Amino acid sequence: MDSVMMQAPEKPRKTITYPLALFMAKYAVYMLISVAIILFFTLYGPIGTIIYPANWGEKNVSSLSRELSSLTDSQLKTRNIPAAYHFVIANSSRTIVRTDMNTTDAKSALTQACTSTKLSSVDLTSSTDQKAVCSTTEHGSFVVLTYSVEARFMDRKLRDLLPSAELFIDAFTFGGIGLAIILISARQARLLKKELSKFTTFAKHIEGRNLDAPLANSSIKEVSQTLHAFGTMRGSLKDSLNTQYAMEENQRKHVQALTHDMKTPLTIARGNAELLETTNLTDEQRAYITAILSSVDTMNAYVSHLNHTKLALTEISIEDFIELTMREVSQFCTASHIKLSIVRSSVPLNLHATVRVDTLVWQRILLNILSNSRDHAHTPDQTSLAVSLEFDLIQHNSEITLTITDNGTGFSPDALVHATEWSYAKTSDAGDHQGVGLSSATQSMRNMEGSVTLSNVSNGGAQVMLSLPIRRIS
Repeated sequence: MDSVMMQAPEKPRKTITYPLALFMAKYAVYMLISVAIILFFTLYGPIGTIIYPANWGEKNVSSLSRELSSLTDSQLKTRNIPAAYHFVIANSSRTIVRTDMNTTDAKSALTQACTSTKLSSVDLTSSTDQKAVCSTTEHGSFVVLTYSVEARFMDRKLRDLLPSAELFIDAFTFGGIGLAIILISARQARLLKKELSKFTTFAKHIEGRNLDAPLANSSIKEVSQTLHAFGTMRGSLKDSLNTQYAMEENQRKHVQALTHDMKTPLTIARGNAELLETTNLTDEQRAYITAILSSVDTMNAYVSHLNHTKLALTEISIEDFIELTMREVSQFCTASHIKLSIVRSSVPLNLHATVRVDTLVWQRILLNILSNSRDHAHTPDQTSLAVSLEFDLIQHNSEITLTITDNGTGFSPDALVHATEWSYAKTSDAGDHQGVGLSSATQSMRNMEGSVTLSNVSNGGAQVMLSLPIRRIS
């Protein structure tokens, strides 16, 4: 016999967890680092590379003016003047030769700056933040440089095209910071969504009754703890469902055994009734025997129905439905010595309309309602209990309603609310009764798309209204 090597089960990998606060702090640090990097490149990237610092013009204006003074007119070119300055070049007669300023500002700068032979900066009256320096070349030409304390592009075309270098720096800075915030927040949100999706997946497993699905792990401590709490809840739910399934299976087997055992006394009862039927009987006795046989057949049908929970719906006419109902109610009232009165609706019934019912279930509903009236209604002499039966067709021929009214004590306020609930107990002088009759009837009516309504009539009696939808009008 070959030996089989048993492998030890693989141990689940332990996930290292950290608090949610640390997860949030990590991305806050990422944000701060991103902002610091953006500020660093803003201050040390464009400035000095494509943008002059704000004080560059003021710092270098004197040396540049002396350098331009040493040039001849033929050597004096626009490229010799940095874009940090606006300029005016005029001949010895103060006629403007070249400038990158408009004519008015150029003339104003030339007039205000070139008033003395001493090299010095003057404030221009045309602008509060503009200064100007005038220098003279060897041939007597004038060069006026205007500047302000602000950052400027090193490229003259960029300087003239874009409104402000400082605005560009601000846009670059805040735009970069905003983009970093968006990207880091999106990354953080995506990871959080991934963690939270584990709860959704878990809930879908529970919804699909897949209670053995593996439990997901999380590196976030709080999420991991919640997932494990859900796992504990799932285990309890699984145990509860297994217990319920076992109880239902035991109940089903118990019902099967009970229905099997009930057939024997019913068979004996039918046999004895049939034997009595062969003897000399009066008409009244023969009617009793017929009622006994009918009741035995009904009980046999009930026993068979206990093993089949699915409704056997059939479509019958209103006429047959009323006949079936009156027959069952009459037999019960006769056997229970209850006075029965039948009241027809003032609205004519369409006897060719149909309803869909399980006739056996409908019989049980009627017997439950009538038994409840018999057991809980009391009259002074205990014998004059009366039941009235009324058929009505309401809601524009869409529903047929059967109203059963007795002259007993009626429903208590608590019973009006809870009598249709399972295991509602109502204590009476006759003893303790488990209120499964009305609750069973209510559930059966709902299964047939009908309804049960409880109320009390003015004389104190109880009233039960049974309503069923009409399926077809011929």
